[in-house]
Amino acid sequence: MKLVTRYVSGQFLRIYALCTVGLVTALVIVELFETIDELLRHNPGWGAVVSFFALRIPQHYMEVTPVAALLASLISLGILSRNSEIIAFRSVGIGLPRIAWPVLAMGLLLSLVTIVANEMLVPYTNQKAATIRQTVIERRPVQTVRQNKVWFRGPDQTLMHVGLVSPDEGILYDVHLYQMSPEMKMLRRIDARELQWGNGQWFLVGGREYVLMPTGAYQARPLVRAPLPLREKPADFRKAETRSDQMSYTELYEYRDRLMHGGYPFVRADVDFQRKISYSFVSFIMTLIGVPYALRDGRSSGVAMGIALSVFIGFIYWVLLSVGVSFGYANRLPPAAAAWFANVVFILAGGYLFLNVRQ
Repeated sequence: MKLVTRYVSGQFLRIYALCTVGLVTALVIVELFETIDELLRHNPGWGAVVSFFALRIPQHYMEVTPVAALLASLISLGILSRNSEIIAFRSVGIGLPRIAWPVLAMGLLLSLVTIVANEMLVPYTNQKAATIRQTVIERRPVQTVRQNKVWFRGPDQTLMHVGLVSPDEGILYDVHLYQMSPEMKMLRRIDARELQWGNGQWFLVGGREYVLMPTGAYQARPLVRAPLPLREKPADFRKAETRSDQMSYTELYEYRDRLMHGGYPFVRADVDFQRKISYSFVSFIMTLIGVPYALRDGRSSGVAMGIALSVFIGFIYWVLLSVGVSFGYANRLPPAAAAWFANVVFILAGGYLFLNVRQ
């Protein structure tokens, strides 16, 4: 039995490695063509370019590993079936569940690797890659960003701190604006609950203004709704958002928790958190789909058929995931249901296929 496990696992891992390298290379080439204009315009140097694309590899690996797992399960078991090796296994009393177990175990192992990488590696490399792209490749000024706590430097010695950026809604939450003198003495300070975009300008909502008087004291006055001249538009603040792929599970959970307890909109963050967890198990789910199909139609599932089927299944999963997440963002589905919708559908489909495989 151990020999069968090693043999089937070895077949799966060899094909999985080839598929992963090929798919990651394809994504790197696509991203290279997407950034070629900035590279030619700003000439950042080979060191920065190599560092950027090397740092992007872990994220690309996360994106392709489910498809690679599906391809590997279809092709590896398809080869065994086409070479009559599955018939040989069954002739000595080794059933299909025992043949399928090593592939499913590899799928589960890949999901565990995804969980560890998403917690300890991928957020770090994504942050570093984003910094290189912003400051070296695109030559944009860096902004101090950490989980949507953002500092902006404006004209006339003005500093602005934003607690939460929501560019899709055109709202900045927990805004603090400081106007400083050349000697860095505070001349004016504004604390506002929200900064709302409307009619082509920003409005301070629910705040107070503190102005330095000639006596040296600060005079305060309430601000119910007041216009604020600001060059940036909502689209500019989108660059300051901390994306979920730049946060670990722990950071995303704490971020969602902080929004929820602070009274800010938290549904999008909750959906992103649930989706990050659910996506970690897609590699296992894809093997759950691929194994019964390969065992049922193994002799007809060649490499070309495996690639075509993987593309089709991957597209269906992406559509279901996108629909579920969109419903979650719109508050039409609970965050957990929205993020796990595609996984549940594929688990049920995989279970059905397993039940219909001829023993």
